[in-house]
Amino acid sequence: MIKSSSYKYDFVIKGAYGTGNFGDDALFDVVFNQLPPNSKVAVIARNASYLKDGYPMLDVYHPNDVASINCSVFIYGGGTQFYLFPTSDSFIFKVKYHLKNPKNLINKILRRGLEISYDKKIGLGLGLGPFYTKNSSKFKKIINDLKSFDELYVRDTKSYDFCKNNKVKNVKINTDLCFLKKLTKLNSSEKSAVILRDWIHDEGGRKHFPAIKEYLIKNKNNTDLVLFANDSEWVNFAKLNNINLVKWEPKVYSSKSFIEKLSQYKFFISSRFHGVVYGTLLGIPAISIEIEPKLMIGASLNTGLIWNDDFNINQLYSLIEELNNDYENHVKNLNVIREKKYMEASDMSKALLNINAEVIE
Repeated sequence: MIKSSSYKYDFVIKGAYGTGNFGDDALFDVVFNQLPPNSKVAVIARNASYLKDGYPMLDVYHPNDVASINCSVFIYGGGTQFYLFPTSDSFIFKVKYHLKNPKNLINKILRRGLEISYDKKIGLGLGLGPFYTKNSSKFKKIINDLKSFDELYVRDTKSYDFCKNNKVKNVKINTDLCFLKKLTKLNSSEKSAVILRDWIHDEGGRKHFPAIKEYLIKNKNNTDLVLFANDSEWVNFAKLNNINLVKWEPKVYSSKSFIEKLSQYKFFISSRFHGVVYGTLLGIPAISIEIEPKLMIGASLNTGLIWNDDFNINQLYSLIEELNNDYENHVKNLNVIREKKYMEASDMSKALLNINAEVIE
């Protein structure tokens, strides 16, 4: 095996960062700001040059880099980092991946890569799944990875039950890390936002596309299309149909200015989990589009209103009417949820600092 360069850090943070996704970038910002000042920090992220721009003292590694890293605390910082879609475990997917990433294939053949050693390992606000198969080596690796945490905080009961059913110990139920943010809503307009994403994993996650496209076209005068990433299918749809588009671009917006944009809407209709979470943080009622189980979890963090099943457009209009008829009560309830979730998320922050203190001692 070829020897790699060696580096030492106080903290290494791992997540789905650096892909231009607002939800994941927001999670990184939360984790980074919980760390003690002057800590030596590295992040494992993809295509993350803009992370380096925002955090100049940060060292950024790609998952396919060749290096040996030692750290006091290894942090899995929120989001859905453990899952198994049919596409991601297929032979064709693996072939396509290696064709696009020949350097990674060479490193694999040469048995070299990114090696991380640590004193303690903690998972913060993780969402687990979906897992479309349990009969694969990749699934077994996921279970072993989950068992390796010294402390594991998951953001919902579904993830907690999954851990317990697979004999994963040291797991606690908590919430999403973004609830550590304290946000202020600006003056609201009468406009609403539909927060969407592209979907390549299965056909079920695209079933709402025809109806939501019809809705956007009919309501373009009082509805914006909001994207948390560069979802090309929806970008093209907005251009073709002259629909106002608001899109997270980390080199254009700061996190603060993008959140200010979000804060001006009356309500959200969202197929993004963090679209619903940010609705709660900003006191904006939301309807969840249930394209996967975590959107049902998201709904419970907001109004509880879910658009699902056959994604009938009349059902969507009924949900919007229900939301508007009880709008003020929904807003009041969001204040209660937000405070409760802030207290839960604070427990994760304390656990992170405690585990760091244990290592230093």
